[in-house]
This record gives sequence, C-alpha cells and structure tokens, in this order.
Amino acid sequence: MSAKRVFLRISQADQTCIFFLDAGQGRSIQRSIHYPASLKNLYDNWRALYGRFYRDLRGRPGPSGTGDVPPEDLRVQLAQAEVLLLNEFDTWLSHAELLPLRTQLAELAKANGGEPIALFLSCDNIDLERLPWEAWDVGQQFGAAQSIQIIRSPINIRYSAKTLQRQGRLRILAIMGDDTGLDFQNEYEALKALKTNKVADVQFVGWQEGLAENDLKDRITQALSDVVGWDILFFAGHSNETELSQGRIFIAPGQSLLISELRPFLKQAQQRGLKVAIFNSCSGLNIAEGLVDLGLSQVVVMREPIHNQVAQEFFLQFVKGLASEQTIHASLRSACQYLQGRLKFPSTHLVPSLYCHPDAPLFQARPVGTRAKLRQWKPTVWEAIGLTGLVVLSSLLNVQQALIDRRQWVQAVYRDATGQTPAPKPLVLLVQIDSDSIKNNRIEPVWPINKGYLGKLLTQAAKMQAPIVGLDYLLDRPQKEVDQSFSQTTKKLVAQGLPLVVGVDCRGETCQKPLPDLFPSSGVHYGSMGLLLAAEGMNRSSIYVPLQDSSQSVLPLAYQLACLGPRSAAQPSASCQRSQGSPDWLTPSPITRLSYGFGQMWFHPLIDYSIDPESVYKTLPAHQFLETLKTSPDLQDLAQQILLIAPGLYDEAGVEHKNADRYGTPQAFRYWQSSMDQMPGGNIHAYLAYQWRNQLFIRPIPDLWLVLLAAFIAKGLVIYRSQKGMNLYIWSGLILSFSIITLFSFQVYISFQILLPVLLPTTTISMYILLAVVKDAVYGKRV
Repeated sequence: MSAKRVFLRISQADQTCIFFLDAGQGRSIQRSIHYPASLKNLYDNWRALYGRFYRDLRGRPGPSGTGDVPPEDLRVQLAQAEVLLLNEFDTWLSHAELLPLRTQLAELAKANGGEPIALFLSCDNIDLERLPWEAWDVGQQFGAAQSIQIIRSPINIRYSAKTLQRQGRLRILAIMGDDTGLDFQNEYEALKALKTNKVADVQFVGWQEGLAENDLKDRITQALSDVVGWDILFFAGHSNETELSQGRIFIAPGQSLLISELRPFLKQAQQRGLKVAIFNSCSGLNIAEGLVDLGLSQVVVMREPIHNQVAQEFFLQFVKGLASEQTIHASLRSACQYLQGRLKFPSTHLVPSLYCHPDAPLFQARPVGTRAKLRQWKPTVWEAIGLTGLVVLSSLLNVQQALIDRRQWVQAVYRDATGQTPAPKPLVLLVQIDSDSIKNNRIEPVWPINKGYLGKLLTQAAKMQAPIVGLDYLLDRPQKEVDQSFSQTTKKLVAQGLPLVVGVDCRGETCQKPLPDLFPSSGVHYGSMGLLLAAEGMNRSSIYVPLQDSSQSVLPLAYQLACLGPRSAAQPSASCQRSQGSPDWLTPSPITRLSYGFGQMWFHPLIDYSIDPESVYKTLPAHQFLETLKTSPDLQDLAQQILLIAPGLYDEAGVEHKNADRYGTPQAFRYWQSSMDQMPGGNIHAYLAYQWRNQLFIRPIPDLWLVLLAAFIAKGLVIYRSQKGMNLYIWSGLILSFSIITLFSFQVYISFQILLPVLLPTTTISMYILLAVVKDAVYGKRV
C-alpha cells in the first residue's frame, strides 16, 4: 500500500460525538461535537425511500418483484433525499470544532510527497457506521481531498492480518448462494472471464437441485479448507445482519449459514492465503467487521440492501478494476463512480464499503503475462533515486580507488587472521639511499644524485655477485666531474657480466633516457619507472599495475627485473624478448581499453598491498650495504634476489622536482607497517616485481557491474518477499548467505586473484530491502 496511515475513531455518548485522530508520533487531536437529530431523521427518510424505490433486493429471500421501473416521482424523491442527507452530513462535519482535525489531515496529505494518506475510520456503534463516510470531502477546502483515502476499519480487532503469501495465479472461491428472485448470470460471466484471460483460477460452489442441506454445507467448508489456499472469497446471494453471529448468508432455498459457524474454516483459509472477501449481497456491516476481526486483509460489503441489477453492474466494474491491477480501494471507488453516473440507480454509489485490517497492504491483483510480470521489476521512485546514486558512486574513479584501498586493508587483515601470508622470503633486496646514507657518506650533489656514489653501489653489487641490479634513477643530468668515471665503471661491470636494468622516464611512446655514453651500448636493459597514480597532490598513491601503452613502448622497470632476474625451477618462466610479443598480463584487455574511454579502469590489474612487505622485499640502507660483507646474514639470499637501488624518503628524491618520489601509503601496507605514512617509489617497484615474478595479477570486477547485478537480485528478493513473505528463518538464511558470500569474496581474492566488490553491492541490496521494510513499517503500522 502506498498510503501513509492515520486513524480516526468516532464514538457517541448520548447526543455528543467524539472524534479522536491519531496521526502517529504523538500527534493526536480529540474534538467533541453535537450529533444533530436532523441528521438521523434525514438518514431514516433516505433509507425508507431507498427501500421503496428498489425491489429485487439481495436481502432475505422472498417472492420475486415485478421488475417494473419505479415511478419517476419516487426516483426524484430519493435523489432529493440523498442531496439533503449529504448536505446535512457535510454541514455537520464542517463544524468549526473539527477544523484542527481537518487541517491536520490536509497538512499530512500535502507533506506526503504526492502519495495519498489512508484515513482508517472506525465507529463505536452501528448507527454511526451506517452513515456514508466515503462521501465526506475531508480536506476539500484545503485542496487535499483527492489525497485522503477513507477506509473503514472495525473499532476492535483481535487477530493479526499475517497470512501465507501465495505464489502463482490468483485463486478465487465463488460461493453462489440462494438465487431466489435473483440472477447471477453477470457474476458468472465476469468470474469466468477472469479465468479465460488467465487472471485468476476460479472455483464455483453452490446450491444445485437435489443437493441435501448438509452436503452443500460440507462442500462449502471443504472448499474453504482447501490446502492450496485462496486469495479471494466471493459470495453472491441474499444476506442479512445479525448482531451476535456476525451476519447470515443464504446458501440455498431455506438454507443459511451464520458467519460465526464458518469462522474455523475461514481462519484456515486466511492462514493459507485468503486476503479478500467480497459479499455482493445486502446489509453486510456485521459480516465485514467479523471477517476483518478474524484477520482478513480486506472485505467489500454493501451496507444497505442492494438491487440485483445494481449488484451485478457494481461487480462487473469492480472486477474490471482488479483485472487492470488497480488496488482494491481504487477498484471500489471506480465502480462507485460508475454507479453514480447511472441516473437510473440513484444513491447506490453510497452503499458499497471497503473494510480493511490496519496492518495489511491494500490488495492488488498479481500481474499475469510476460509484460505484466516485467512491470514488477520497474523500480519505485525511491529505488530509482537510490540506485542512481549508487551507480554514480560506483562510476566515480576516486570512490572506486578509495574502496579498493579499504578493501585491500580488509584483505590484509583476512590474510593475517587465516595465516595465508606468503613465507617471509623477500624477492627484492631494496638498497635505499636515505637521509642517513646522504649524511654518513657526505653525498653531494643530492639532486640530481651524485653518479659517483651510484658507481660505488654498483661496484659493491658486482662484488657481492648480485644476479641482477636495477637502478631506479633517471641519470639525464650531466655531472662533468664524475660522468667519465661512472661510464668507465658501468662498462667494466657490464663487461664482467653484471645484468643491469636502468630506469627511464616515459610519457607515452616518448622516453627520456640517461645521458649518452653513461652505459655501454649493449648488455644494459632499460625499464620505464612510470607509475599509475590513483590520486594527485600530497595523497597521491599507486594502486594500479603500469601496463604498456603500445607495442613500441618501453617495458616497465619492475617487469624487466622480474623477467631477467634469477628464478628457481619451480617458478614459471617468462620472456622479455620483444620479438615474442608481450605477455597477456602486460597488455590491457579489450574491455579495459574500452573502459578508458569512459574514465574507468575496468579489470585493470592492481598492486596487491595486502601481502606483508616482509614477503616482498628487504630494505638495506645504502651506507650499510657498502659496509656489508658477503657473508652477512643480510645478503644470505642475494643469489635468488633482485637488487634494486632506489631513493629512500629523503627530501630531494624525484625526477621532475624534489620530493616527487613520495607516495601515499595504502591502508593495507600500513596494516603491516603502521609507522610508514609515505612510501618511496622503490617500494612500489618491489611490489610490482614480486607480483610479476609470481604472476599475481589482482583483477577488480567493476563496482558498477556488481551494483547493477545486486539491484537485480535485490528487486527479485523484494518481489519474492511481497508475494511469499519473509519469516525469521529466511531472514537468518539471507544474512548467513551474505556473510558466506563476503568471506568467499575474501578467499577468491587470494586464491584466484579476483577482487569482488562487497560494500556497494551489499549497500544496494540493503537499500532495496530497507525501503521495503520501511514501507511496511510506515504503511503496515500506526505511524
């Protein structure tokens, strides 16, 4: 139901009527006004003329009427009596004492975002209940009349409206009662049309010639007790009010049933899915109150006797509304408006009433056919707003990067908690020129770095028999006093067999290389030092693996080191030869390339900072490395390591400008080393080398994709919930399933190198379910 619910209780003490409005959240108004004797007199006069004008009524069965049209003057008298009654009724309800109440209702209607409010109206005696409350233009003077739905409700209800939510096509049980003096042909045809058009399955049960009294009662009770369940109970025939037994229906000539006799069977039917009862018969006030008290969601009755032809035409219009998926309230109002337009049936539009259980949503026929079922998947306004916001969030690159950063922190915690951290056998020996090395070795100049000092480090690396050495410095600035000696050193070391990979600065296919003649023309490899940054400014960080821009671009520095460096027999081989083509993991996939055009990084591989840095590299300050002996424990694994000479966190480190070699520390990295607020580029190259060597390429599934998938799943859950309900066990199962899927996604990250987004998809599902729960909380309870 899409209406906010407020409650109006009207009670009578002598000649005073007390109106008590409960709008929820502590907002209530109570007003007392005099109940005019003239209103009761006008009602009694109208009712008497109504009874004289209409014959062939569906009340107590008797001889059939002549069917003659009543005299014209009697029709005019009835129409005039209706006008007088409604005028007096409206005057009474327009009393100044009720102005705060009407104002409150109008304000609630206007503040409800265009959605109607449901005014549940209850009366404490049958005389008040007989009045045509549906004709009250409450809020009319404030322009809010169309936004207030007047729905009747018993003043006391003992049973809840909770019921089994049936799936599949609607099921209607039609009890065709005593037809003495009546004609049910139109009702039969309308119900059969529902069956023919596959809107509902209809089963008829009723009197047949020669059927014994007890046999008919057994058939009715057995049909009500059908284990498959019913959605709608329909009765056509004669009925009457009974004060203590909640009404009486006539099922065959001389045979009747009290509603109180049917209560056990109706309760079974209600528990198995029965929500709606329609009594197209006379004087059904007691019937409506009794059935809603039993827990039925809605009951449609005639408050007064009803003419046979009017009952048929009302039902035809009512069924059309239900078949077109209108709510039961809208279907009843449209049928009443149809009757109001039929001048030959004066006052009949005042007779039908809808009684509702306050805790139940308004009944609406389930859609049939492919198109109708697809309409269920159309998002509501709030779902559309929420989904749009989540789609926008999942498309913002900075949001994605922030989520990846936090997700990798969770992965680090998960690795640590489950003992899935790789053994602490670092692949890279990271020799860092840090502030202490600059101070202790009196290095000058620092920016650009003194090549003579680099020559000493290279000489020491050759002396320690390093299997490969990487140089994370761009040596493109001349230093006349040391360039010649540095050149002689590098040529000598390369000639002696030292594998050397030197960094270059690339912008697309254009690369800035070291000065000519610093390195020999052969035997030296060059690798791009460029990193893909996830942010700019002081918080810039690198979470993406740098890939090739084109087949002509220089391979990344870390890839060259991993490719050319030492490897055991157990490690996979790799080729650095351009002639054999670049590995697939070094080239963006077609989807990744396509996503670049939308400002996205779909499936672009990530650097896995969830791995403990002690498993990736070991740092050694440059000044200590120069003083370290070959037998030192720091160099015991050097034969199987990559030696990378790189800047530490000293202020002058950087290619374009000083301090440019500082990067924001990912949260996962800080989990392992909380003292590092910033990290130098050499550490990132070490992670990249480790990742390429072990072929660990974390592929992130796009948040946008999983948000859309989650929206589809969530909408399905909401539809399932509305049709079948969600008990505690199902909710517990869902929560357990989400928990298992979350843990599964953590393990998939480690076992299959796939990052499955969790936060935004979970938020999407939670949003859909929360909106459905809030809707029920607002519309299913007093608010």
